[in-house]
Amino acid sequence: MCAQATRLSDRQLKAVKPKDKDYVLSDGNGLQLRVRVNGSTLWNFNYRQPITKNRINMGLGTYPELSLAQARKKTVEARELLAQGIDPKEQRSELEQTKRQATEHTFENVASAWFELKKDSVTQAYAEDIWRSLTLHVFPSLGTTPISQINAPMVIELLRPLETKGSLETVKRLTQRLNEIMTYGVNSGMIFANPLSGIRAVFKKPKKQNMAALRPEELPELMVAIANASIKKNNTLPYRMATSHNDPTCRSRYDFLGGHRSRQENLDDSSGAYEEASCSRHTADRTRTCPARDDQTLQRPQRLRFPC
Repeated sequence: MCAQATRLSDRQLKAVKPKDKDYVLSDGNGLQLRVRVNGSTLWNFNYRQPITKNRINMGLGTYPELSLAQARKKTVEARELLAQGIDPKEQRSELEQTKRQATEHTFENVASAWFELKKDSVTQAYAEDIWRSLTLHVFPSLGTTPISQINAPMVIELLRPLETKGSLETVKRLTQRLNEIMTYGVNSGMIFANPLSGIRAVFKKPKKQNMAALRPEELPELMVAIANASIKKNNTLPYRMATSHNDPTCRSRYDFLGGHRSRQENLDDSSGAYEEASCSRHTADRTRTCPARDDQTLQRPQRLRFPC
């Protein structure tokens, strides 16, 4: 018959002194106090793992911060788990991970990590729009919530007022961004599945609106407005082609067509004839005026042509 371990007492523990090497004081039921060379003391629970049957130690805390009575209580709790086939050390690790996720893996922290990757693939203006929408509509309600606790009903309740207000495009963009954040959480091992994958289907879709079209009867008015518009000198290919010749008439014709408005144009309202055109060239010592041809009347063409 195995001898029962002598139970420790508070008086004995207070008299513990370090030695030239570590040693262990046993209290029974697997509870041990390890005394180190440097004088520190640590409570351990020594047990066999339920599956491997290997003996391992699970630290309970330091003495005197953890008293003898408290250490015994923790030992009893660990032995109760062993009786159910549960490894107390593994369960404690899982609980610690859950608590860490509650503080570190909040929705805002995960969104920040996702945004650091997202902003490199979009323009700066679009990145600012993404973060602004999350800051205004999501973080005030869900920012401190652990990502593992985010679910579809929470997000639907959050976005429903925006839908009621008619901000359907905002709702559409937010559901897309929330899905990307949750997918990032899945791929990072923070959660097992994305609970928001189909959430977009419960909201109204924004109606597409085409750009305003120009009616056929409005085309003449548009052409007149373009012809009378003040267009600055440009360096386009048609202008360079028209002005590359020495014939001043070519320049006048190009100017008449609206490519270069460097002189006054007078149009006869009855015939639309071009009455007068002149171009001025300023050099360092003189100004030369090149009148248009007088032997022909230039009609306003339907298409741009450069006969020169």
